[in-house]
Amino acid sequence: MRRPRSHRGFAPEQKAELDRAVAAIPFNRGTLFEARKGDARILLIGTYHFSDPRHAATIARFSDDLDSADALLVEAGPEEQARLSNELATNPALIADTDGATLPERMAPEDWARLSAAMTERGVPAFVASRMRPWYVAMMLGISPCMLDQVKASGKVEGWIISCSSAPRPKACRS
Repeated sequence: MRRPRSHRGFAPEQKAELDRAVAAIPFNRGTLFEARKGDARILLIGTYHFSDPRHAATIARFSDDLDSADALLVEAGPEEQARLSNELATNPALIADTDGATLPERMAPEDWARLSAAMTERGVPAFVASRMRPWYVAMMLGISPCMLDQVKASGKVEGWIISCSSAPRPKACRS
């Protein structure tokens, strides 16, 4: 069995622990779900947001389904992503807290040292990170530095899927 890319660099016992944890998750191997009612059909194809060469095989496998779809729904299409980027650029209070205590003032020094180092690895200087809202810092930490580099180089998978489909492109689903 080919190991997922995420297992590279882990010790064998860590790999085994990850495999056990994943095995306990329902539908852990499923990225395709289909539902039918009468003539209606919904095909849910799971991806993750970042471009990855492995998505090419998924797109190729389901290109006929994409082409024959009545609608293509994605979490955030190019219009929504542009609107979000604009909103973040024009309203920095969404991600920065300019009032009150900074993160280093709220954290133990050793925790702030680790956090600021991790943010610096992601291209965010410590003085900027010190004023970020905790939810945004947590989101940034959920993306590895190498993944951020990949996103900058190749974008997100939603745009790729949209460009591969001839289905009508309604506004993205909002959850």
